[in-house]
Amino acid sequence: MKRNVMISILMLPLFLAGCGTTKESVASSSAPESAKPSESLTSEPAKESSESEAPEPGTFVMEAEYTNLEGKQGAGYSGGSDGVDMIQKDRTGANASNGYWVGYLYKSGLSVDFEFQSTAAVTGAELTLRLTCEIKDVTLTSANYTVQMNGVALKDWGTITLAGASNSDSTDYVRPFSNHKLKTKLDIKEGKNVLKLITTNSDPMGGTMYATAPMVDCVKITGYTGANLSYTPLTDNLNVFNE
Repeated sequence: MKRNVMISILMLPLFLAGCGTTKESVASSSAPESAKPSESLTSEPAKESSESEAPEPGTFVMEAEYTNLEGKQGAGYSGGSDGVDMIQKDRTGANASNGYWVGYLYKSGLSVDFEFQSTAAVTGAELTLRLTCEIKDVTLTSANYTVQMNGVALKDWGTITLAGASNSDSTDYVRPFSNHKLKTKLDIKEGKNVLKLITTNSDPMGGTMYATAPMVDCVKITGYTGANLSYTPLTDNLNVFNE
């Protein structure tokens, strides 16, 4: 989708989008001992939940627009955008968490990198991706889209089907974002962790979209009982909308 940069914006979190956001420079979340995931694991497809679902207690959320985009070169339908210009604003009610997402991921090797800290090692945490698509419907599996945790790709995490995309680049309509819980669980290390969502195919979607990829809103981690997770959101990324 194309984005028009606004002269000024009112930066208020949009909590109805299904993912939380941060109010301080460092976001953190601690799961109580009794916290349990609100959804059961599935085989295939990866489980999809309501577009407007609010985050449950004990859910750790990281926003894609607050990740480090420096040096990334994105591809779109007619040209591309680099770095923070890959951030897009929700102008038409796509229910994007915090009102923004990262697009232009249509090139093999492009990734969204979520770096976070954990106070303890965790085995068996659950990961939900909040995604949508544009131009055409998208099907994602571990064969064409890599979910990588600390340098190791998650295997057989399910199938994500994103249907209902606008088939035109000239419309402002964006398919609403939806949550997709992966069937493969995460192992989190004590200390620094890096979760990456990587476009790993060369299947064109049209125009100069050289690979198939989703637009990424945020990720959510649940089931991390006994640990405190935190990350440093790069909120200055959104200054591009004030320029």
